[in-house]
Parts: sequence; structure tokens; C-alpha cells
Amino acid sequence: MATPTPIPREASAVMFLRATATASTGAQLELELQLNQSFPWDYVGTQTLPAAMVADCAGELSQEIFAAEQWSFARMNVAALSASGSTDWPDDEQIDLRPSAEFAYSSGRGILDNITAAGNAKCRMDKFFSAAGNGGMAVAFPADASSLTSWVEYTYGFETTGVTLSNCSIEVTDLGRQYGAESESWATIMSETTCAAGTNAERRVDRSYREIG
Repeated sequence: MATPTPIPREASAVMFLRATATASTGAQLELELQLNQSFPWDYVGTQTLPAAMVADCAGELSQEIFAAEQWSFARMNVAALSASGSTDWPDDEQIDLRPSAEFAYSSGRGILDNITAAGNAKCRMDKFFSAAGNGGMAVAFPADASSLTSWVEYTYGFETTGVTLSNCSIEVTDLGRQYGAESESWATIMSETTCAAGTNAERRVDRSYREIG
């Protein structure tokens, strides 16, 4: 596996999250998350995102659906860097990512491409990691290609069980505020198990490819 590297700061970023994860063994990972703005399904510069979603949805989603319903897609970059002097991270202690599969279709690559889908499409399963490394996650937003603001109706970040989070920091960029972040429904969660930000009333997604409240 390649040595994990910090996430390069991109002009398209709308939010950054950082935290320190401590396992029950005392091992530590420095966590980074960069959420980039969403783009329409047919935007040339982000074609890997809808393609990954189609590949992970086992026939449930398609480019034709994205076109007919005008979906948009956002990319999350994740880095888990071994803290200086830390022991190896135990492979049975995981860190979950939000949004969860209850709220959004998503596709994971790198350390997030670790799901064995038994009778379930990978795009409808929660994303997590349990090792140092880099990864990417595509998140899909139905009927958003014209406004590109649906991303603010979800929550993004790290969530754990049995792993302690500390030093949580959340930075929303000017671009993020331009596209709807930090509205009245915006909330941040900083605790020993969660480092996340987004809406305080996430919209669930039904399986006819349309969101329902």
C-alpha cells in the first residue's frame, strides 16, 4: 500500500474537517476530509464520479437515469495519516463516514473501497475505513444539476464506535457559503464519537431514485 499523504487543498473545496482518532490500543490516526462542490452529472471534469456510481450500483442506477433526473455529484477526499510515534492501527476498529447509506447513494475508492456486497449494491452501503491510507467518496444528489445546492441537506464527517475522536475542526470555505452552507438549518457535531457538519435534518433517499422528506 502506498504511504498515506495529506490532501492537497483544492479551489473547488466547500468544507474541510480534521480530527484525531484514538483506538482502544492507543494507536492514533490524523484524519482529514475535504468535500468539494457538486457538479452536474455531465460535467466533463468529474466524469469518474457518475461512472463509479454506476459500477457500484449493480444495474440499479445508470447514466440515463442521471440525465433524465438531472443528478449532480460531489467528491469527498479522505486521508488517514498515522500519528507520529503511533503504533499500527488495529484492523478491527473502524471509522465510519457520513452521509450514511440511509441518506445518500455513495461510491468509495481507495481505503473506502472495502465493502463486500452480498445481495446489496455497494452504492447503498455505509462507507468506512480501518487503516491508514487515502480514499475518495462520490456522493449523488438527484434533481440537483441546475442549483447544485442539495449538498447542504446532508451531513458530512467522521463517526465512530469504540474509537475516540478529538481535536475536531471544521472549516467552511467562501465557496461553501456561496452554495448554501451555514444556513439556519446548519449544525456542527463535535464529540468523542462524531466530528461532522451539515444540515440538522437530513433528507432520506428512497429507492425510486427520488428523495423524500
